Amino acid sequence: MATYDPNLNASICLVNYIDGEKRYILYVRGIKVGDKITSGPDASISVGNALPLSAETTRGSTSTKIPLGTTIHNIELKSGKAKVVAKEGRLATLRLPSSELCLVSQDCLASIGRVGNIDFNNKNLKKAGSKRWLGKRPTVRGSAMSPVDHPHGGGEGRTSIGRKRPSTPWGHAALGKKNHGKKCRNPLILRRRRST
Repeated sequence: MATYDPNLNASICLVNYIDGEKRYILYVRGIKVGDKITSGPDASISVGNALPLSAETTRGSTSTKIPLGTTIHNIELKSGKAKVVAKEGRLATLRLPSSELCLVSQDCLASIGRVGNIDFNNKNLKKAGSKRWLGKRPTVRGSAMSPVDHPHGGGEGRTSIGRKRPSTPWGHAALGKKNHGKKCRNPLILRRRRST
């Protein structure tokens, strides 16, 4: 049964271990009350189970534990929502929902299935106060501010910004000029996420 956690976007569910211990895990779509969840290299490929991306056989070669194209979540980044696209060497390529491709060690564990509560992004907050509860402050246009707060501010009514080009609140050029350095290239990211 899915339960609510105010600090997570996803639902959670209660798992009862064989030794009587109880823990919460992320709710996986398709899991029902009474289902068995296993974790480890011997786990079967069914919803909710956690197993390594691949496992070594007795002869030293690697065998595929999670087939290509399987939807996985809760991925370990270091040994101890995505899809497995390809496996090469000791790294597996994952395609994230943002279409970003990244490399992860094949020894890392991943859980099978998709996290529940997929309609979270479609939730209507209904009022400004709901956004404030989430820590999001209002967005105010620079032209609506006073000249003390923003270079575009001041004037009577809707006046032009009074500058040759738009600028940031600190007076730097806002459009047409790069005002940030190059991104630090991570060798484990093959393709960056799509820009929206």
